[in-house]
Amino acid sequence: MEHKNIDNEFLNNKLLDYEEIANVTELKVGDHLRVTSNVYKQPGKRKCSYIVLKEKVTQENGDVTWIVNSYKPMYSDWGVSFSNPYKQYRAYKKKEKPYTGKCDICNMCVSQPYTRCYGCKNPL
Repeated sequence: MEHKNIDNEFLNNKLLDYEEIANVTELKVGDHLRVTSNVYKQPGKRKCSYIVLKEKVTQENGDVTWIVNSYKPMYSDWGVSFSNPYKQYRAYKKKEKPYTGKCDICNMCVSQPYTRCYGCKNPL
């Protein structure tokens, strides 16, 4: 997208291997995303969350709100509206890695669809 990246603080950790979704209208139920947004009453501070899209709700005025939840059952569902100018939501999706048959880190053989071997995925 052609705008200033306000999520630089997350690029080397939580958003590593993620790419920004240019068109949020293409999202569908079941998508797993990272979403960044402004923190309430803390100007300039942003947070990064992992969400799963559960339901799409279209308002009478045409605005779309997604009912979302994380993968942890302790959190209740909440709404996310990408058109909210105060929250300034940005959505990121995990980059698709092509299957090469080799571990991304150590080059050991891995079976499809994996891109990392057990040793690199679960270090001691």
